[in-house]
Formats: sequence, C-alpha cells, structure tokens
Amino acid sequence: MLWATGGTMGFRSYLALDDEKRVGVVVLANTSTEAVMALGYALFQMLRGKPHDLALPRLVILSPEALEQCTGRFELEPDLYLTITLERGALFAQFTEGPKHSIYPSSETTFHYIVDDVRLEFEMDADGRAKRVVIHATDETVPADRVD
Repeated sequence: MLWATGGTMGFRSYLALDDEKRVGVVVLANTSTEAVMALGYALFQMLRGKPHDLALPRLVILSPEALEQCTGRFELEPDLYLTITLERGALFAQFTEGPKHSIYPSSETTFHYIVDDVRLEFEMDADGRAKRVVIHATDETVPADRVD
C-alpha cells in the first residue's frame, strides 16, 4: 500500500494505491477537515475487499493550546512508549520505533487514528495536562501513564 496526504490553505487531499489489487483512491476537498483522510481510508479499505465501517468519527477543531496539553511520552510497559507530538498544528502518535501517524480529535480529550481502528482517551491533571492516555483498540484497552 502506498499513500500520501496533504493540505494547504484550506484544502486537503488523500491518495492511496494498492498495486497488487490494482485499486486506488483519490479524495480532494476544498476544506481543511481531517475527515478527508478518514473518508479516503474507508473507501480504500472497501475497494480492497476489507470490511470497513464508513461511519466516520465526529471531528472537531482544537486550538494549538488544547492540542499541546495532550503531548508527551506515555509508558505502556517497560521499553514500550507512546509519544504524542504537535507538528504543523496537528497531533501525531508514535509507538516506540514505530511509524508516526496523525491522530484526529473528536473532543478535547478523545482522539482517533484513522489508519487503524484505535481511540485514544486522555486523562488530564489539575493543570489541564495529560497525565495518562487510555488506548482503546479493537480487542484490548491499555492505559499508559505520562513519564515525560
């Protein structure tokens, strides 16, 4: 699978290709919503014959300050971390030594991966910073406390 996303000045795009199955999806939008990637990914999975619910999570726009509150390094188990970073106005999640993926807000404390069916729920401390993230995957729920 090859894919790319992009956006500039109020526009978003999504492109995905599966050379083996010879299918592809292109979504172009005159809006900067991250739902463009969710829609493109869902359509791509359907074309590849994989069951995928086209119901998209509700997405909201958060201020850079609200996004910053969720950044940090969270420990799932010894030597396994989830690092949340803020880059170019968006949050990214990366497991130890894994690829970095965009995560999309549906509230100030709930974010979704679009490439996987994973939801992140942040628990905040008294100062409004994330002290823990609970990772909800298809068949498991894993809490991870902030370590950095």
